[in-house]
Amino acid sequence: MADANQTGFSQALYADFLLIGRRLLSAGAATAAMQCAAHALQIRPSAREAVQLCLAARNRMDATTAVSPPTDAMEALLTRKKRLEQSHFEHLHERADGRTGLAARLLTGISIPDYQAMPAQLRARMAYVRLIADQTCKLAEARVLKRIKALCVRHGVNDDDLSQAKPDLWEGHELSHALHYLGNDLFELGFYQDARQCYSLALELDSSLLETYFNRSLASARLALYDSALADIDHVLQHNPTLADAHYARGTILADVGEYEQAAEAFMRALAEDGDHDGARTELDNVRERQRPELTGNESDEIDLAADDIDI
Repeated sequence: MADANQTGFSQALYADFLLIGRRLLSAGAATAAMQCAAHALQIRPSAREAVQLCLAARNRMDATTAVSPPTDAMEALLTRKKRLEQSHFEHLHERADGRTGLAARLLTGISIPDYQAMPAQLRARMAYVRLIADQTCKLAEARVLKRIKALCVRHGVNDDDLSQAKPDLWEGHELSHALHYLGNDLFELGFYQDARQCYSLALELDSSLLETYFNRSLASARLALYDSALADIDHVLQHNPTLADAHYARGTILADVGEYEQAAEAFMRALAEDGDHDGARTELDNVRERQRPELTGNESDEIDLAADDIDI
């Protein structure tokens, strides 16, 4: 029983380090994200998700402005890790949505956008989505409605907001389209997890929305969910292989996980479809630079090796 408890505690701790690392990375704190990835790898050496997070953080460290790590959150996780190493067991808080829970609470006010600071226009739009969901959802879509209501609760959108619900440009749109646009608004404000959920709900209602797959791929990449991001962008390319922006997005994802050769191929394909794609041209130069051996580093190694051979 003790072994089972330790395994469960270890896996939960690994998941929390991974989640916090992803959120830190999406907030621009690459150094702190790297620290989380390192701790996750200590718990599960060679775990693919942790390795991907580590690579993504390393690739962004040079180009990202340093952000102070969330001291309280990190200290709490490190304390739990120390207890694990001492075979001390404790019950974790129940995870409210099955994925976040403790890690999300630790990060409240640190790297998660402020839910209470949501613009009034977006609150009204979210209320409108819930309103039309209430009116149009069939029994088969009850699960979608439940998740929309949970999203509203998380953002503080209540029944009072429903009386002020504003469709703006969404009037007449199907619920799937409204969810897509709501996801776009949330993405722009940095609510990447909620944006991703909106895109997923839209696709549950209408799986033909290629633009929604594309945008969900971008949201997944911001959360360092690279396997999901690649799966969505590959789906887009399967149905529209000449879309330069999709090849470009695929290249940026591959570059984030250190697959520079494949990333270069994706950027070249984007340029083949659109020779004026400045983003693809810039990123192609960047990945080629990363592929080039560092002459200075190699020379230093040779000097060090030669010094070791000198008998003083």
